[in-house]
Amino acid sequence: MKTLCDVLGVAWALPVTLVAFVFYVLPLWALGWYRYKGCERLALIWYRDKDACPKWFNDVWDGWAGNSIGNIHQKL
Repeated sequence: MKTLCDVLGVAWALPVTLVAFVFYVLPLWALGWYRYKGCERLALIWYRDKDACPKWFNDVWDGWAGNSIGNIHQKL
């Protein structure tokens, strides 16, 4: 039952996950501001490279623990 629920959950989140990946993660990864950490269970984990990001970007994210869009999670 857990596997069926996992498959249904991933399928449900897939449209949002694809949009987030193409328009949010890929540009920031291409700029070198995000690094790919790997998968945790069903989530793709990315983290912000504080040394590579400009100050204004770091200022925006200070105080946040992370965010999630679909199955993409950003940890700070």
